[in-house]
Amino acid sequence: NTGNKVLCIFPFEKPLYAQYGIDTHYVGHPLVAQLPSPAGRREFFRKHGFDADKKLVSIFPGSREFELKTLMDIFKESVRRLQQRHPELQFAISQAPNLSDEVYQKYLGDCDITVIKGENQALLSVSDALILASGTVALEACLYKTPMIIAYRGPKILYWIYLLVRCIKRVSLPNIIADKSIVPELIQDKATASNITYEIEELLYNQVKREQNIKDLAQVKDLLSNKNSALEVAKVIDVELFS
Repeated sequence: NTGNKVLCIFPFEKPLYAQYGIDTHYVGHPLVAQLPSPAGRREFFRKHGFDADKKLVSIFPGSREFELKTLMDIFKESVRRLQQRHPELQFAISQAPNLSDEVYQKYLGDCDITVIKGENQALLSVSDALILASGTVALEACLYKTPMIIAYRGPKILYWIYLLVRCIKRVSLPNIIADKSIVPELIQDKATASNITYEIEELLYNQVKREQNIKDLAQVKDLLSNKNSALEVAKVIDVELFS
């Protein structure tokens, strides 16, 4: 039906559909208009007892218990190594609201990391570097232009299936959108404390690499455009139905 149209929220979708002759319109991603403005750094740091003159590394370990079981020990060892090498660093970890305090404490233990619950966007925006399990949170971090790495391990059988069926080689949305490796991706056996420590040190202390990373993240934000996707969808529907 020549009257059909696909409304895309990612710029890379349009050429994928175009090769099959499907009519598309890029409306922009909803997050661009919906994401809150960056939080005030000093106010946020004061609220949670951080020193605003010191760097903050924040961890987003995922929202499912199996992710905590698989990743938390790696993240805690990464924090321990970074604390030893850089005593001035501060650390926070985001607790997903669907996980109870009991479940979270089970995997976090007595590790010296400040737990922050229900303030994801604020934490993403004020951090100096991020350790993320893959997910939408990476795109949110990108829109705040906060340097990040992706570190993820899952069940091996699921990873093998993913390797068989995947049509792209990248995992995180910023890298997929940019079509290049902006965000370091440490997946499965590469998700080790030593690799995480190295990549975070690079993002924090290699100034040339840090500045280039922020510049690349800004370009991804530009690719997503400043369109208000909801209004854009309404305009397209209006034209299609009433023209």
